[in-house]
Amino acid sequence: MAELIDKIVEVIINRQTKIPSMKSFSELLFVDTFDPTNTTFANKRVLVIGDPEELIKAGLTSTSVAYRAAIKHFSQKPHIGKLHIGCKKPTDTSWTDALAAIKKTNNDWYVVSASARTMDEQQEIAEWIEADKKLYSIASGDETIIEADTGDICAWLKLMNMERSFVMFHPDCAPGATGKIEAKDPLPDVALPAGTLTFNPGSATWMFKDMAAVPTYELDTSQFDTASKKNAMLCVPFATPAAGSRKMSCRAFLTVSIVGILPALLTTGVTGLVLR
Repeated sequence: MAELIDKIVEVIINRQTKIPSMKSFSELLFVDTFDPTNTTFANKRVLVIGDPEELIKAGLTSTSVAYRAAIKHFSQKPHIGKLHIGCKKPTDTSWTDALAAIKKTNNDWYVVSASARTMDEQQEIAEWIEADKKLYSIASGDETIIEADTGDICAWLKLMNMERSFVMFHPDCAPGATGKIEAKDPLPDVALPAGTLTFNPGSATWMFKDMAAVPTYELDTSQFDTASKKNAMLCVPFATPAAGSRKMSCRAFLTVSIVGILPALLTTGVTGLVLR
């Protein structure tokens, strides 16, 4: 009997009600490669901003890709109230290492966009995102997307059954000679989620959206069909009552967004049951 009594432990019962929390599905992370020396990023991987000028105060320049992404983000109407800016340091050996380091310090984001414009970089990020169960917004200027059936990032994502990455084709998104984003790049991969993400999963559609400061372009029927059957998203004008209206076709994304929405709806449903 003494042995049994010795194994009795003290139990404290807390009658306070605890409200389940739900991870946000409305936060965007933009990751750029830059030297963090003499910037706020020297001591942190991620900076959450509510205004582009906060990046200038943090030590970045107005010509940096991160600053341009912030301008694009906050130019959308409406737009998410804050933006996460992540730093891929020159010492990082890969995008995978950079994203893992960013997630370790700040994981309050759901959609990722990056200054990666080459196919091999985008493939690496897409594989990481697929495993981490987030979403990856890609921009590509690869003409193969609209001219051929294979050999581009869209065809690869479809072949590999990658459900958590979506590609916006834009001819101005082709990388420069060094593989980096050029000054003419309109960053549609930032503009689209910035104006479309919502806290309530499933409450918004990504179809036929305006994107501020992102020009449209013309495609012939063959190019449009070639891109569409590979689930590419296109920024093309279409007939509307308002003359000169600039819209985009986002039909392909509907098959991708469900992947992210379903877990969120299930989480919401379970939370509701717990509360009741």
